[in-house]
Amino acid sequence: MTAGLLGGEVRKDVLYCTHEFIRLMDAATSPSEVVACVLRYVARYGFNHVLAGTMPATGEPGSAQRAHVIFGEWPKPWFERYFTRGYLDTDPTIHRVRAATVPFFWSELGRLDPPQARIMDEASEFGLVGGLTVPLVGLAGETAGFSVAGRHVEHHPLLKGMVTLLATCAIAHCLGLDGERGAEQTTLTMREASILQWVAEGKTDWEIGEILSISEHTVDKYLRGIFTKLRTSSRVAAVAKAMRAKIIV
Repeated sequence: MTAGLLGGEVRKDVLYCTHEFIRLMDAATSPSEVVACVLRYVARYGFNHVLAGTMPATGEPGSAQRAHVIFGEWPKPWFERYFTRGYLDTDPTIHRVRAATVPFFWSELGRLDPPQARIMDEASEFGLVGGLTVPLVGLAGETAGFSVAGRHVEHHPLLKGMVTLLATCAIAHCLGLDGERGAEQTTLTMREASILQWVAEGKTDWEIGEILSISEHTVDKYLRGIFTKLRTSSRVAAVAKAMRAKIIV
């Protein structure tokens, strides 16, 4: 069912998803199963693609940007073009994710400059005509983005709440799966674990340096080592993995 679920029907569907989705998500054992679970619930509204990832630093090369993808089912030719041509820093949905904390339909992006409009037009050629994006602010203020898209999508406002729920559960579960595979065999030094614990409590590199009487540069160096050990590229993912493996609490 891809159309017509409006008003009370959408409201009932949202309540159903809250319980059923969480139950099915708990049973997912791989990123591909997480993707299938998400698409099972959003396809009825016309969304047949999903992509989730943490936000790379502005100006980060495309090869490094790809490492921030957590999971997804996105048109592969568009995925390759997007990162090869460095579209991320121009993408209006990414700009909105970095600036806002509330979900938005792509139709709400407003006036776009020519490069931004070109990106959205090119995306539509690959079936990404309409979409809904959820910004998620995580530990230490880092941001993740979760988008679902398709050719003919519903725009009911209640979908924002439902998709936010799906996004939160799916990203947390997928990071947890990754943590179970890698972090449980990883050993951090006492100093590394201490730094990551402070990161989990929302401290900046400068604040951690002041607490531990080391330089901000040294904190950054430790974090890079932690990311390598945990096989991740962001604070959010590192903390999630470490907590799942009970390296930190």
